[in-house]
Amino acid sequence: IQYNISGGSHYGRVELAIEGVWGTICDSYWDKREAEVLCRQLNYTDGDIQPRGYYGEGKGPIWLSHLECTGEESNLHECPHRGFNSEDSDILDLLPSMPCETHKFDASVYCYKHVRLNQSPNLNMGGVEMHHEGKWFGICDVDFDIAAARVACRSLDRKYIDARPVGGSSFGNMSVPIGIASVKCQGTEEDLSQCMHVFNSTCISNTYASVVCSNVTIEDK
Repeated sequence: IQYNISGGSHYGRVELAIEGVWGTICDSYWDKREAEVLCRQLNYTDGDIQPRGYYGEGKGPIWLSHLECTGEESNLHECPHRGFNSEDSDILDLLPSMPCETHKFDASVYCYKHVRLNQSPNLNMGGVEMHHEGKWFGICDVDFDIAAARVACRSLDRKYIDARPVGGSSFGNMSVPIGIASVKCQGTEEDLSQCMHVFNSTCISNTYASVVCSNVTIEDK
């Protein structure tokens, strides 16, 4: 079984191939736990879901639906589900029993590498978190400037061309500790993890850094 994300480098419609036939996954029961399993399976650190059909309709069979992952599985098809079962000899016989009849409900996902935004329903803004030694940490807002904000947004999506830093824990309580401080970027880095930073340092302000990412130039920064 092969898995792929169609749409962007680390986000898009979820696709899988069984016996060489590519298809999609119905987003019934599709939530963050399924996204986390899939993204880790594809060597990312974490993931979130996108609205159904967000990246367009796929083609081929709708192989899986009603996935019920715990979030700890190594592969998506290890989760309880309806549809393909590796023990069945004729996978095509399963298609008529699938609950999703069209590709309008194809599952979508957004996978994270070393950086993610939290505390906001919008993918382009939120509190900045960085992955360090298997865990996520918030970033202190002291000295987190425009250069750092731009690199943070570039880490999420190269289509972002500008960014605005926001301090003061603007998006409410963060679910992870503030464990990274003194972030210094040149502005040319491809990923925030490439910038100078200090782990397990005291945050004087005790508030985390946030960003607003944009596909256009932001005025009046």
